[in-house]
Amino acid sequence: MAAGVLICVSWYYTILAGFYILYCPVMYLMFINHVLYRKLVDVLFALWELFPVALFQCCYGTKLHHYGDYVNPDETTIIIMNHRTRVDWNYVWIALYHATQNTNVFECVCKENEVSMEKRNILDIIAGGKSRIKVVLKDEIKSVPGMGWIMQLNYFLYLKRNWEEDQLNMFQYIDYYKKLGYSQRVVLFPEGTDLSEENKRRSEKFAISKQLPHTINLRRLNWTCCAEKYHDTCSFISKGIP
Repeated sequence: MAAGVLICVSWYYTILAGFYILYCPVMYLMFINHVLYRKLVDVLFALWELFPVALFQCCYGTKLHHYGDYVNPDETTIIIMNHRTRVDWNYVWIALYHATQNTNVFECVCKENEVSMEKRNILDIIAGGKSRIKVVLKDEIKSVPGMGWIMQLNYFLYLKRNWEEDQLNMFQYIDYYKKLGYSQRVVLFPEGTDLSEENKRRSEKFAISKQLPHTINLRRLNWTCCAEKYHDTCSFISKGIP
């Protein structure tokens, strides 16, 4: 119990401190040099992503077993996650960190990858790659003090679960990063919610009304929209947390 409280306090403290000490001064760059602002805030967030990894693995001895494909940290990728509990997303940082660490020293590096490495600037090197993690979230989260504010400044994608509004937001979001020439690792939770008893009852009620299988039904419109818009520029990797 005490360890859990300490994790939550230290985790949230770094978010609040980072917002006021690091993000607020940088925020004014938005109106002076928007491209530089985007790069700086994304690097700040990429550096913070290392904190949960160190906190869980070094301080609390968390062991993560990662299976599957290597995720190229320099290319745009859509990563599909399941959502079993309310806190499983906290382990996403650890999983994505290890997924981008290519430990196969015998793997052949093609010329295309060599060119990609050469194009990295100092900010990309500090952040561990050209691709930045962007999470698709419920709209309510953006109002959470500290955490929601930072993710707004990092331009995460918030959805209201209203397709007319979400479609416009998704198009603007994807077009924005395409114009900047930005690579991303888009983390998508197509189930849209965790697997709690209340949510299972709601999903079952919805399934009966729509004559669908009794399961957590995927938010197919959001997923389809993402897949179509990123079709020519990204890899699709499916991952999950048991």
